[in-house]
Amino acid sequence: MKKPAKSHQEIQKTLERFIKNDIIRTSLDDYAIITFPRGMMDPLTPRIRERVENKYDRILADNKIRKHFYIHFGLCTRKCSGCHYASITNGDKEEAIRAIHDHIDMFPSHKYAIGKTVLFFGGGTPSLMAPHEIKSILDKLTNKFDIKKVVKATLEMHPEIKRDKGGFEDYIKQIKKIGITRVSLGVQESNDNILRESNRGHTIKDALEIYGLLKKYRLKTNLDIMWNLPNQTLEDLEKTLRVAFGLSPDSICAYFYWLRPGTRDYDLYKQNKLKLLNKPIEMKHLIKLIASQHGYRQATTEHFYKGRSLAKRISAKCLRQIDRFRIKKEAFFSNYMKHALIGLGPGSYSYLFSGLEENYMLWSPVPDNAADSAISDGFRKMLDAGLKPYDRVLIFGKEETIRLRIMFDLRAGRLSKKQLDYLLKQGVDSEIETLLNNYIKYRLLYWNKKGQLVYTDAGDMMPNYIAASFSTDDWLSKIIARRDEKEDRYSWFPDARMVLKLKNMVKKGL
Repeated sequence: MKKPAKSHQEIQKTLERFIKNDIIRTSLDDYAIITFPRGMMDPLTPRIRERVENKYDRILADNKIRKHFYIHFGLCTRKCSGCHYASITNGDKEEAIRAIHDHIDMFPSHKYAIGKTVLFFGGGTPSLMAPHEIKSILDKLTNKFDIKKVVKATLEMHPEIKRDKGGFEDYIKQIKKIGITRVSLGVQESNDNILRESNRGHTIKDALEIYGLLKKYRLKTNLDIMWNLPNQTLEDLEKTLRVAFGLSPDSICAYFYWLRPGTRDYDLYKQNKLKLLNKPIEMKHLIKLIASQHGYRQATTEHFYKGRSLAKRISAKCLRQIDRFRIKKEAFFSNYMKHALIGLGPGSYSYLFSGLEENYMLWSPVPDNAADSAISDGFRKMLDAGLKPYDRVLIFGKEETIRLRIMFDLRAGRLSKKQLDYLLKQGVDSEIETLLNNYIKYRLLYWNKKGQLVYTDAGDMMPNYIAASFSTDDWLSKIIARRDEKEDRYSWFPDARMVLKLKNMVKKGL
């Protein structure tokens, strides 16, 4: 991460032309369109289902394709006041675990011989599972896919375990013993009043005690914090940041709070009973400043790592591979385009990429703003019917695949000059180069010393709007056209009209 801007006023000055056009992050305008609304997706026809399943099989059998697994455990003990995600409170834990097992069993029984992989247990609140329940999922995955080595296994942990699990030190010892290597702890804030108002169900003392035990047993740690929370002041945020970075975890994720319909906070906001400071420029500048003071580097828009950034480590590793094995660039970057995220459990999604031509995004059943019960019921019905647990598909052609790759890599801070040159040579529309050049001209993007295209501090105020602008006009228009007019435009994804407005403004050099 380059040295942060000297002041938030400096950032605001760069953004003035966009602020005047209402293109800036606020509590009601999310800034991410990196994934896509389910409204764009089509039900799986038998013909498309066959193509998807053939690609699944090829990807799982190909050791050259990177494969990561995401296991979604959708139960929580409570709903946080701002939570809009598909999670179930007071659900059947045994049934939730059984559904994940059954999902894994839906794959063919032959061995896939996966060499190395990364696993992530998310939710919901996966730390509600006992260690032996987590192990049962790990064992089933290892056996089904013949996984040789799990490079990293992350478990999201809620500090409530201090009370909900009497022997929580033993819990931490056991999860390490069964193979969890990293814990992402949801600290969120250091002010107990804000935690209580957010219905988090824990105190900062709870979080600090658990963190101490994670370090005692030498587990890799990530701390999640949130900024722009209701009633959170700049002083509150600074204290939280100094506590979090002062603990020296391996990484910190600082997430922007987005107010969404269907939550208790949104209802209070509409009744003028909820205060939002809404100073995103000042707050993000403060985050970067304190991260830099503690020796952390920014890898993505939300993630901060100790030492060299993740993006730089990845880039350096790629360059070493090219030099060491003298791989032809075309062959190397062809493999770089191949990867898969395999989601398991209700509400999960998968990306399947095996080249430039036809690729897929798949959704497991999850309703939009529906009752809790509908989430698990729809998933269970598919399992019982013998169907693969995904109900909608989005197909990426060559143009969309290349643009999506640019979006992902730009947002992750690892879009190198060599990678970009390779992608642009594949025949994408020339508007991409126009957008890139003008974003650099407007001081929203720049080339760093490592030859990577990354966000400036000003660009980092609307990173995913910028990334999303590399979508085709056709895709953005489809998102706009296929939205339910009765749906509040802030309910799930940001307004594609805003992205299209930004794109046209920058493309024309206004």
